[in-house]
Amino acid sequence: MAKIHTHYDNLKVARGAPQEVIRAAYKALSQKYHPDKNQGDEKAARIMAIVNTAYNILSDPVRRKEHDEWIAAEEWEVEWLESSGEEGARPRGEGWEAPPSLARPRRSALRDPKWWFGIGLGAIAGAGAVLLLVQPPRLLPAARLPSTGRRPPRPRCPCRHRCRRPIPTPGPVPSARSALRPRSRRWR
Repeated sequence: MAKIHTHYDNLKVARGAPQEVIRAAYKALSQKYHPDKNQGDEKAARIMAIVNTAYNILSDPVRRKEHDEWIAAEEWEVEWLESSGEEGARPRGEGWEAPPSLARPRRSALRDPKWWFGIGLGAIAGAGAVLLLVQPPRLLPAARLPSTGRRPPRPRCPCRHRCRRPIPTPGPVPSARSALRPRSRRWR
């Protein structure tokens, strides 16, 4: 199995190391590679930057947990790739030949009757759903008047006895003069 280089490797501690061990390893490495002790050494400066990053991640419990989850995912992926035989750099012997292709030659989608059957069946199902689910528009009675030539039925009184008195419709706004006249008690 391939080894994954992690922040634990940068600090040279084990994965399950407690916080005290990580801090002690950081102190030892930072004393060894500190820029004040190694002035002008670019390699020491790079190593110190790597050690600082590793300690910042491993000292924070949330970031350390995320790093551990990333390591587990990477190890699983490497293990899966190795078990599936997907590596390209395998040595091949003299008598090696490619396995025969089991795939059928691809037919054009336009010539495939299964494709046309699926498209046709989907279109028929869609048309049936439209016919079943869409209701014809309901027109208002006044909108039906010009087409039929008949008057729409007059609204009747909503009482239980089904009397034949028509419901009064709102008329024009009364003028001030009509407001002074007493109203009649008859329905018009």
